[in-house]
Amino acid sequence: MHALIILSSSVFSGIYMVMQKHYLARYRALEFTAYSMWFGTLFMLPFSGGLLTTLRHAAPAHTAAVIYLGIFPAALAYVAWAYVLSHAPASRTASLLYLIPVCAIFIAWVWLREVPKVLSLLGGLVAIMGVMVVNFLGHRQVKPQESLAVEPSA
Repeated sequence: MHALIILSSSVFSGIYMVMQKHYLARYRALEFTAYSMWFGTLFMLPFSGGLLTTLRHAAPAHTAAVIYLGIFPAALAYVAWAYVLSHAPASRTASLLYLIPVCAIFIAWVWLREVPKVLSLLGGLVAIMGVMVVNFLGHRQVKPQESLAVEPSA
């Protein structure tokens, strides 16, 4: 069951990315991100039972942490993503998502002093190599195919 949820998440994320590319021709990155966040919030409201009670009893530090998470890792990342997507093909841009775990390993190493294991470093190297292959070697010019139709001889 959990695998199906993850699979559906990937499918809907892909659909969102392709639809986002279409709308970024009409809206700026910040506008589109704001609309997405507000519509996402609207659709999550039915699941927000007890939110006001929880907010009243939450420690100010916890509330500040949630606000921080909503602004920096979420909103700013989505605005940056929309900006890049509006200037590059979706297929090449999507490959950059593989850098997220690499960045997370590095940030955890510097910020939390979590020393990565050799396997994590190798995985990060594979991810970086994959992104490099797609973005530097994967955009060859494709020559138009010559017509395969047989022309009638005179």
